[in-house]
Amino acid sequence: MIQASNKKALELCHIDGSKHIFLQGSETGLSFGESAAFATEIHFYCEPNSEPIEPPGHQQGPAQWHGHQVLLSKFNGCVSGEYRIGLDAQRHVIFQREVSPWIVTTTDVIPLHEWHSIVCSYDGHYMRIYIDCRHAAHIACGPQKTDLTTPTLIGADLCGYASAHHFEGYISEVSLWQRSLDAAEVKSLATSNPLNSKTLSKDLIGYWCIYQRADMSAPVKNNVLLVGDQQFNGTFIVEGTQLLNRWRGWLANGGESLPRSASVAVGSGSAGPLFSKEEGVHLFVSGSASVLSFGGTASFTLAVQFLPQPTQEKPGDDTRYVLMSKFHSGLRGEYRLGLDAQLRPFFHREVQPWQVLSPTAVTAGEWHEVCATYDGATMRLFVDRRLVASAKAGAQFTDQVTPVLIGAQYGKSSVEQHFEGFISEVRVWDRAVTAEEAQQMFVAHSAKATSIRRGMLGRWRPIDTRTDEPDGRITLFNSIAARSVNQPCMDAILKRHVVIHPLELTLRVGVRAVLVELGAITPHSVQWRRAIDMVSERDGYKHYCYLGTSVALQKSLLQALDLHAHELLAQQLQSVQDVNDHTLKRLHVELRQKRLDVRGRGSQLYREWFFHNPISFLRECDGDRCEFWRFRYPGRREKAMQMVVEQALARYPPSNKEPLIISSFGSGLLYQEFCHLCKLIAAGYRHLRLVLVDNAYTPWKQKYLARDGCCRIYCQPSTELSADMIRPAPTYAAPGTTKEALENTAASAVNNAISFVMYNEALFQFVQWFSTIPDVDVQVLLYDSVDAYIADCNLSPHEVMSHICSAIDYKDNDKLLEDFVNHMSTNTLRDDGVCIKLVTRSGEHLPGVYVEDRHRRVLHTLPLTNDHESHFAGACEECTP
Repeated sequence: MIQASNKKALELCHIDGSKHIFLQGSETGLSFGESAAFATEIHFYCEPNSEPIEPPGHQQGPAQWHGHQVLLSKFNGCVSGEYRIGLDAQRHVIFQREVSPWIVTTTDVIPLHEWHSIVCSYDGHYMRIYIDCRHAAHIACGPQKTDLTTPTLIGADLCGYASAHHFEGYISEVSLWQRSLDAAEVKSLATSNPLNSKTLSKDLIGYWCIYQRADMSAPVKNNVLLVGDQQFNGTFIVEGTQLLNRWRGWLANGGESLPRSASVAVGSGSAGPLFSKEEGVHLFVSGSASVLSFGGTASFTLAVQFLPQPTQEKPGDDTRYVLMSKFHSGLRGEYRLGLDAQLRPFFHREVQPWQVLSPTAVTAGEWHEVCATYDGATMRLFVDRRLVASAKAGAQFTDQVTPVLIGAQYGKSSVEQHFEGFISEVRVWDRAVTAEEAQQMFVAHSAKATSIRRGMLGRWRPIDTRTDEPDGRITLFNSIAARSVNQPCMDAILKRHVVIHPLELTLRVGVRAVLVELGAITPHSVQWRRAIDMVSERDGYKHYCYLGTSVALQKSLLQALDLHAHELLAQQLQSVQDVNDHTLKRLHVELRQKRLDVRGRGSQLYREWFFHNPISFLRECDGDRCEFWRFRYPGRREKAMQMVVEQALARYPPSNKEPLIISSFGSGLLYQEFCHLCKLIAAGYRHLRLVLVDNAYTPWKQKYLARDGCCRIYCQPSTELSADMIRPAPTYAAPGTTKEALENTAASAVNNAISFVMYNEALFQFVQWFSTIPDVDVQVLLYDSVDAYIADCNLSPHEVMSHICSAIDYKDNDKLLEDFVNHMSTNTLRDDGVCIKLVTRSGEHLPGVYVEDRHRRVLHTLPLTNDHESHFAGACEECTP
């Protein structure tokens, strides 16, 4: 504590809205990602909070952060970060990490005009706060994403390229440990300096005494002498133009693609990434299919701030420059907002009169605002804060399948109608805003108004994006969304989707395929994008990627997957109250029984690995109680899959002219076929089409389309689907119905719903990896029968007839699938196509890998040995005595 008479010391450690401290080298050196433990102690004196400085045209983070005072942060509220420590608007102490539950807050309030100390500690499992060495709050918290680009600041945090949420008062000392502190160590801080204590100095990496320097221009030295050049010394940064330029430069170097200022006129909005047809740039809003559905006469508002760019290409009469859409041309949709060929703004709903159109065009190269509202009876369109068109309109079609796109719309076979220019900000409300609100919504301070925030579901600012991975992926966070497990956050993902091989087949009459659109997947952390090795050596143990290498393991995981599907259905249908529906009763009976049946490591590892990270490695175990974990002959399947790659490279080298088409029968091979794709991508293939045939996909079509026909599936987790979509078909007692018939009907309905959820979840897990590779175009076609696939081959042989038919059977000595495979390969392979099988021929004792042509002539054979590969000297924890 500094005495009030020591005016020089107080002046040197004073923090307010005009300055903060930047710790050099902290971007990587003070990172505590994943489950890394750390702790910090801060001594401070709090003064009344004044209005934070807000640079023109830049809103400082979500509304719930207004009034926060940050003491220590490695955090960019609009981009990324790891930790944030300070006070909220009521001066409760807050400790935030970038993973759910995100934040722990104390009930204690820090008094004004007093010196206090706080300790925030994380031990890999719990976040804890101590005020004046007394425990004040804690909460359980798991691993978070690692951020190696955001710097650590004292007295503020970052919001985009500007500092924000400045502390008002004095910060005298800050200590930082690369480990957690226990309660006894925190208590000893009341009488000990960390530098002089043998216990407290352990793993101490930073101690900044801010007032111990000559003058304001002197650096804030780290008193902990570290090995190496990086000492994490602090520099006082004063607000102003130089500061903004510094953060702009830092973001550019750290990965954010800043707007091309040379081509953007000065306006009231930010520029953001360039949307264009040439590069296929648009934003996909994850989890929006049901949350942003406004069917019937539901009220809603769309608002966009944008700058159209002049185009060299002469537009046609049907050209549209779409700013925002929930629309799939020719199939379904609800709304579109954009510009026509003459740059006149329009607002479209799926009911007559279909759209309202502005009588005048906007000017290219200038910033504009457009706001579209529907109040249940009237569509209104505001352009640059003026009402320009309105029309009466009734109830429209409800579409809870198509997701929202920003800067484009879904076309018949690809994303189309791209906007040309910059989009600064997009907002969505579940109500119709008033004319006065429409005039004020993009004014700098209007976002703070309670009336504007009411009913707002989404707010995305492209200027707030950054490239957070080497693969160039950009995620734009929805600053309004509640970060909870059960509610989609609706973050937007920037896509560069230029379709080279459009699949027109999905819209032809009578076609029975289901296409899974891989461009519409929510990204996860870096674990989704890491390279895949089917077999690797690590620490002397064999590691296998379990995708397709073990039927026993797959069965164990499918048991857990089945339990998860029952639990998910029950959770999603909690709001459905129908006491007469025997199907719902049957669902809950099965769930109770499965919770008793499914236990042990199968369920545990499914929850910990499969559901959260489907591309994990499993360690093989020879324990007596681990028979269901044993991998059977993984080397055989590895050789067979390698044969697929070798044949593909020899016969159909990677090409931009057409995709490589691979087909397979049986949904049990789903994991294995994705392994093929992983290996082919590693071999240089960038355009692939995977055809899977199995009657398990019938429920997909029944649920999404309610008829036996074609449909494009926007793959989403089942938690983001509406209850109506995943609810089993109801079963009601009728006069003359026997109890047995009633039970059979209910059981069949539950099985169909479980099948839908299981395959929806499984496919969603596996397609995530491919969708995050920017230059890879992967399409997956699902058929419910071999005959349906053959029918499509007759309709459009060039689009779906396969180059390679894969039949790597799980049953080494069984012909269970071979009849189906032979029928499929004979009728669906191209003239130069091959079928690759791993089977045991009749009369033989050992299997082999056989390459056959479409007439079943053997072209190549790879004999396999009887080596038993599944044993090694090791056991898992469960089997260790």
